[in-house]
Amino acid sequence: MSVADLPSIRTSGLSRAGTFIMIAGIVFLQRLGIPAGGEGFIHISLLTSLFGIAILGLSGALTLSRWRIELWAITVVALVISTICQWHYWSALSLGFLVAAYTPLVLVMEGADEEVYKAHLEPFQWFMGPVAILGVYQFVTADTFDPFERFGNWVITGFNTHGALSYGSTVLRSNGYVLLEPSFFSQYCAIAIVMEFTFFHRHWRIPLYVAGIFVAAGGTGSITLLIFLVAFAWHRNKMPQLVILAAATFIGLWLFSDNAVVQNMLGRTSEFTEPGSSAYSRFVAPFLQVDRQLVDLPSWIVGLGPGASSGERLKLEGWSPDEIGDLMAPVKMLIEYGLLGAATFMIFIARAFFSHPRSVVLSVAMFVCYTFMSASLQHPPTVYLSYLICMMFPDGRAR
Repeated sequence: MSVADLPSIRTSGLSRAGTFIMIAGIVFLQRLGIPAGGEGFIHISLLTSLFGIAILGLSGALTLSRWRIELWAITVVALVISTICQWHYWSALSLGFLVAAYTPLVLVMEGADEEVYKAHLEPFQWFMGPVAILGVYQFVTADTFDPFERFGNWVITGFNTHGALSYGSTVLRSNGYVLLEPSFFSQYCAIAIVMEFTFFHRHWRIPLYVAGIFVAAGGTGSITLLIFLVAFAWHRNKMPQLVILAAATFIGLWLFSDNAVVQNMLGRTSEFTEPGSSAYSRFVAPFLQVDRQLVDLPSWIVGLGPGASSGERLKLEGWSPDEIGDLMAPVKMLIEYGLLGAATFMIFIARAFFSHPRSVVLSVAMFVCYTFMSASLQHPPTVYLSYLICMMFPDGRAR
C-alpha cells in the first residue's frame, strides 16, 4: 500500500464509523458500566472506544507509531518494576486496566490532513449541540428525570450526577441528562468551543455550548476555556481583543451578580479552604493525601502499588471522605507507582499530546483538562476523547 492510497482509506465510511462509535460512546454512554465488584465498573465507553479502534484498524487507517511503542514499552517496564518492588498490597487488576486502556494510544492515523481530521471529529460537535440544549431545558425546568434509571446497577455510581448548586439550594446543576457530572458537561462544552474556534468555525453553535457551561455551573469548564482563550489570544496576537472580552464579561457578571449561578461561580474561590467541596477535593486534598500516604523515601521512589489510592480501600482503613481527593493523573501515578512510574508515564502522555499537534493551543487546553481538571487516569471518556482530539491524528506538516 502506497502513501498516496492512504487518504482515500482514511476518509472511508468504515474509518469514520470507527470514530463515530468512539465519540457516541464517550458522550452518550459514559454513565453506564458493567458491575465488576465493590464500587468498580467496566465502562461501556471503554468497550465502545476499543470497538471503534478495532474498526479503524480494519479500515487500514491506523498504523503503529514507533516512538510511542518504544516509550510505552519503557513505561510499562517502569510500572512493572515499581509494582514488584512493593511490600504493600497491590491490585493486579488496576495495573492490567491501566496498561490495557493506554496501549491503544500507540496507534495513529499518519498523514491525515485537516479535512480528514475534521471529518472524523465533527460528530463530537454535533452531539454536544443537542446535549447543550437538553442541559438548558433540564436546568430551566429543574427536571429530575433520569433516562438511565432503568439500567439499574449498570449505572456508574460515585458521581454527583445532578447535584444542587450549593448546599441547601433548590437550583440543580445540569448534566445534560447523559454526562456523569455537571463538571464533565461544562468541560465538554468548553472543548466544543475550543474546537469551533480552532477548526470548524461554525460560530452559531458557540452560544449553545456557552449556555451549557452556564447551566452546568462548572468551574472546570470555565477554567479550561479561559486557558484556551489566553493561549489563543497570545498565539494569534489578539490580546487587545481578549482584554475587551474580559471587560465585557466582568460587566456582564456585575449586572447579573444577583443570579444564583453567577453568585455560586464567583464564590468558588472559598471552596479551596472548605473540606468536602469540589475545589478542595480536586486541588487541595490530593496533595494532602500524597503527604499522608508517601511517608518515606522508598514509597516516593516506587509508590505504594496499583490501587493504593483507591477511595474504597482508604475508607476501609478509616479515612473520612473529606480526606480522600479526586486524584489528578500525575498525583495518582505518584502514589501508586512512585516517581519511577509517574515520571515515565507522564513523559509518554505529554509527548503524545504535543508531538506534531494539530494545534498547540488546543493541545495545551486538552492537556490541562486531562492532567488537572478531573480524576482522569483510569476514566475512559477522558482518556479516549483526549486521544481522538490530540493524539490519533498527528499533523504531518509539523515534521
